[in-house]
Amino acid sequence: MRRFVDCHTHLLLGGRTLTQLDLSKVSSRGEFEAAIAAEHARLPKSAWLEAHGWNEGRWGGERPTRDWLLGAGDRPVVAYRMDQHACVVNDAVRSLLRDAIAPAGGEIVLDDRGERTGLMLEQAAWQLVNPLVPAPSVESKRDSLRAACAHAASLGLEAVCSMEYLADAIEVFDPLRAELPIRIAITLLDRGDDFDPSKAFLVRHDDRLWVNGFKSFADGTLGSRTARMLENYSDDPGNRGMLVERALDGTLSEWARAVIDAGLSPSVHAIGDEALRVTLDAIEPVDPQRTTRFEHAQTIHPDDVPRLRGRLVSMQPLHRAFDREPARTRLGAHRMNRFFPFRALLDHGAILGFGSDWPIVDLDPRKGLEQATRPRGASAGGAAAPAADPAPEWCSLTNDEALAAYGTNAPRFLGAPSSMRAASNAGAAPSARAERSSS
Repeated sequence: MRRFVDCHTHLLLGGRTLTQLDLSKVSSRGEFEAAIAAEHARLPKSAWLEAHGWNEGRWGGERPTRDWLLGAGDRPVVAYRMDQHACVVNDAVRSLLRDAIAPAGGEIVLDDRGERTGLMLEQAAWQLVNPLVPAPSVESKRDSLRAACAHAASLGLEAVCSMEYLADAIEVFDPLRAELPIRIAITLLDRGDDFDPSKAFLVRHDDRLWVNGFKSFADGTLGSRTARMLENYSDDPGNRGMLVERALDGTLSEWARAVIDAGLSPSVHAIGDEALRVTLDAIEPVDPQRTTRFEHAQTIHPDDVPRLRGRLVSMQPLHRAFDREPARTRLGAHRMNRFFPFRALLDHGAILGFGSDWPIVDLDPRKGLEQATRPRGASAGGAAAPAADPAPEWCSLTNDEALAAYGTNAPRFLGAPSSMRAASNAGAAPSARAERSSS
């Protein structure tokens, strides 16, 4: 089996979701409510009910509210959307929030009467809800990491870049470095007011585990309509999404300069076309060596594609499959040429690194490889796209180009030790078809 590299994962989150209620297959409100009730019956009385994976696109677009969680009684419930950028909570959690107001870059969703629905977007989920959820013990986190790494190794992954918090890097990852079956580059999540790039070196660096940089967020996601767009969402007039964190407060350039000066790599989540433009505007003056990683880059205005020449663009082919239909609605046909322009990026000299964003989508690199090499205009199911669809460059990569994004390019995204660089550069890449048949 070929060994792949995943440039963007969340190992601890992924390992934790292996033991949570999975709502990714739910396709109606009735199924959603039944799953909540069944999980409530299974759990110990004192436990929170944590769920993940719901996607309103599977049942027609209605977003869940606190009324969908009544089957859990007075047990606290938090259910995260598949992208982890939105969650819905029940009245037991709402009572803990009291009269909290949404922080900048977040939204507490209200109904037509001005009542809180239980749906929390972006920073409202991150800053208000997440701190309330009981944190697992360090040993429980270590078990989650072991499970996540075993899962990754079983899929042929040699190494991954995982987005994690500093405390977990020190308390969970570092003590297990010798026993884990894969190599791990950690990108530290910068979500607080105590940013200090020197803290990256509190983690011992070797060829099994190292810190390669810091990550910031510029916006949200297409699915939650929180990705920041240059134009309004076609299905939500007046809404262009939102900038968040350092992109919102104007400190992204200063932050990136500090990361680079420490010899590390800035990594910025930017999904909307305006968020990517704002990120480019901030990064270009401070990063002439092109070490910054542009994470996701799901929508790119054609004028900005040439600006990514020689830059590291970290993308997830399976996101293209899951977000394609919502993108048609969110963007409209006139903007679909901005959606995952793999071919255009390569033609303009961008350097692609592929990953999964697991647990948001499947960790299996072969599934991502299949999506990246689908014929032009093919849908996730293999059917031809409508003739009027103006995005022939969606997934027109060759096998070797896609394999390079999962292999030979990847050490540049991971900041990998020289031993791994040499291994990744050895030998010619086989075809995707050969890889699928040999595994």
